[in-house]
Amino acid sequence: MMGWLKAEGMRIHWWIWLYGMITIAGSTVGILSGLGQFGIFYGEALEGLDTSHPVVAHLGGMWASKNIGYVAALVAGFALRKPWILAPVFGMKFVNDTVDMFIIGPQHLDQSVAQIIPGWLILGLPSALATYHLVRRWRAAP
Repeated sequence: MMGWLKAEGMRIHWWIWLYGMITIAGSTVGILSGLGQFGIFYGEALEGLDTSHPVVAHLGGMWASKNIGYVAALVAGFALRKPWILAPVFGMKFVNDTVDMFIIGPQHLDQSVAQIIPGWLILGLPSALATYHLVRRWRAAP
């Protein structure tokens, strides 16, 4: 029943470590952006945005808190080497990045699918692959 806990201390592949560090770095930028410095993430696309407006500040705070959660969970998962922490985080990142890039992005940033696909291949797809790999490894743990 508790066999999934036996995967503690499991060796995590180098590419998941590397992708995890990229994800942590990107989420750290998301934290700063969400705290009212949208230019860090969006450049001049949101120039003139009133970041003191309550709705904008609230949405930014939600974005920052989501990214704080990703960073905290990834740091804990890597430090403890627990696939049952890392797999759901990468799974959530896959869903979140896919929705942000293919649904929300085109509606608000006037991007074509051809512009979105390269970013998704770098950020979205590896999350799905990491999730799949970690779940497989964790389920196969003795």
